[in-house]
Amino acid sequence: MSTARNIGASLALHDLPGDDPLERARQAGRVLVMAGCRASCVVQLADGAPDPLVRGGAGDVASLAAVAVPLAEGLVDSGRALRVVDAGSRSPGGARLRFAAVSCGQRAGVATVVVLSGDGLSTHQLETVAMLLSAPPGQPEPPVGIQRPCSLLARDLAGEGAADLVSIALFARAGMQLDLHVRSGDLLRRRRVPVGSIWGEAARHGAAYRIGELRQHRGTEHLAALGMEEAVLVSLENDAGVPVGTIGLAARERLPDGLATGLLERTRTLAREVMESHAHTPAQRAHPGAVSQDIELRVLARSVGCRRFAVYMPQGSELVLLGSFAADGQSLAAPPDPFEQELVRTALERTVSITTEGAAVVLLANGVLLYASDSRRDPMQAIQSALRDLVDGPLDGRRRAA
Repeated sequence: MSTARNIGASLALHDLPGDDPLERARQAGRVLVMAGCRASCVVQLADGAPDPLVRGGAGDVASLAAVAVPLAEGLVDSGRALRVVDAGSRSPGGARLRFAAVSCGQRAGVATVVVLSGDGLSTHQLETVAMLLSAPPGQPEPPVGIQRPCSLLARDLAGEGAADLVSIALFARAGMQLDLHVRSGDLLRRRRVPVGSIWGEAARHGAAYRIGELRQHRGTEHLAALGMEEAVLVSLENDAGVPVGTIGLAARERLPDGLATGLLERTRTLAREVMESHAHTPAQRAHPGAVSQDIELRVLARSVGCRRFAVYMPQGSELVLLGSFAADGQSLAAPPDPFEQELVRTALERTVSITTEGAAVVLLANGVLLYASDSRRDPMQAIQSALRDLVDGPLDGRRRAA
């Protein structure tokens, strides 16, 4: 049994400072080591400063010396609340050693991060820690580093509703994509939920729900697992009255009266903010050279033959969309949905190719990423077959005979 399995519950018992990220991080690090973590340290990164600062720690701090700063920098650059890395070794008891970086908020442009190590640290426990260490509601500053879609909106809503978590579920190609944000607006988790869950039910009925007993509702079990006692779910509708998703606020204590009604009255305004936030992510900026490469990409798209085919290229910290095409090679005007963006960015960050149900991303040696999605065929196989055609001879838009 892992000695660190109850770190989230242990931290929840302590009243951490709310207005000082550094002191909150230091106290949390000591509590977490006492609860079973091997080591903790605090790293601060300032906008424009050349070097991060390591501000003390607890436990076997020397074991974090080589990983603390890179982990903290990666966390801030990602715009997430939590970053977890598995070490290659295992403890004598068989538990895997894990490292984690957890955001503790910011002050005056300085981001504060707690870096942990421990045997058998579960992702669930670490997510609980990230939620507890997040900046309290009402933080006036925007997040340091990359601002992921809806991060500022989530921060503002958490402050308005005294919420610990803000969830935004949008209809996607398969099910709904649900983004879970902590109080600071940082992204904690991205997952898929079925349309038949309470998130889809609220959206389809244009409803506002105030619910307790979160374990009893399909789609909110993960909120209960993080210690949430109550949630408010509100449908999001566009200006034409068409549902696009659901927004939810959850807290460890009772949410304010009238919150659901107030959010429902703003459903179209909130939906517009959500969609505009997704529409202005770096992945959707047109690349200057896209027109000159249009013909070649069209041919490659026809060779792949999937319902959607897109080509991305990294440019600094951004992803540039070179073009998106239908199975016949015609350009698509529809922007990528959040699931596509996240899958491509994950492939780039992990430097791997990824396949999932109905979609795939292939990372080429030159850094270019090929994305394909189609519910009727295997996108990974389609991309690989097109690449083999490209190597074997010039593409002429025809696929090999089966």
